[in-house]
Amino acid sequence: MKTYILSLGIILNGFHSDSDCSNWHKGNIHLADETVVNGEIRYCLDHDIVMLKNEAQTLTLSPVKVEYFVIFDNSLNETRSFYTLPYKGLNGYIRKKFFELLYHGKISLLNREEKMMIANHQNFNNLSDPTEWVLVDKYYVLDEYGEVTYFSGNTKDLLNHMQRHANAILTFIDDHQLDTSRREDLIAVLQYYNTLHNH
Repeated sequence: MKTYILSLGIILNGFHSDSDCSNWHKGNIHLADETVVNGEIRYCLDHDIVMLKNEAQTLTLSPVKVEYFVIFDNSLNETRSFYTLPYKGLNGYIRKKFFELLYHGKISLLNREEKMMIANHQNFNNLSDPTEWVLVDKYYVLDEYGEVTYFSGNTKDLLNHMQRHANAILTFIDDHQLDTSRREDLIAVLQYYNTLHNH
């Protein structure tokens, strides 16, 4: 799939203590030159690199070299897809980055796992470090024009991406008591928006 995705960014209500920088998964990488390589894959979105090893070679690749890659995550028992997309940072520069595709439509939902230091309350009463690094989910949206933008988790921020049907979307959110900071609810809103957009 060579389509772009508008980016919504949000921190998910949950943390991941395990980093996929150290976990290997079976999968394949589709390179920018249209070559496909299969093997064991691990990725590190924090550094925007993906690594592959098989009997023939070991590769470390940046988004510049990769169109997309697919892994089977045994811990989640599901297939996950990651795409290279251009993203404009706060400094105004556009760089290619890896984004996980969570939902695809006119407006699509993306995710990036990023490291964050949080307090570990279990360690406050002993000599251990009271803080720890964990992975958090941050959501983005990709529109049909290929622009990726960060989503704050605020409903008003979401409606800015859906101005054409903002009133209908707000009614849908209120009627179903949805929380746009939750992944499942966010996907439900995007699915509803895409049905409106198709009419």
